[in-house]
Amino acid sequence: MAAINDLISQIQDKELRERIQHEVDKMAKQKKFGLVFEEHLPECTPLYDVPVKVGATVAKRTGKVNDIYRLVLYLKSEDYQALVDAKNQMERYIEINRGFASLKIQFDFNPMNIF
Repeated sequence: MAAINDLISQIQDKELRERIQHEVDKMAKQKKFGLVFEEHLPECTPLYDVPVKVGATVAKRTGKVNDIYRLVLYLKSEDYQALVDAKNQMERYIEINRGFASLKIQFDFNPMNIF
């Protein structure tokens, strides 16, 4: 950009110089010049010996490394009260274990779609 600004400053006609400078300024706002770091997705590296934990980000061993999934605990029962009891026990366990602080926990009771 410094080279083009030097060339613009050499234009004798003041009106033409200002018009060209204005257009170059507009272009510079829309386009990145110089050393540009492109935005990209982080790369994934398989870690086969790392134990899998609830809430961890994982990939299928048979799939592509960039296909990422979250671990989910899914409970299903005909006895609604058994599900409520399991939820209550998990909530108590989560409260006393700090390892769950960064996890998103969601309980979904849909009586219309039990089985």
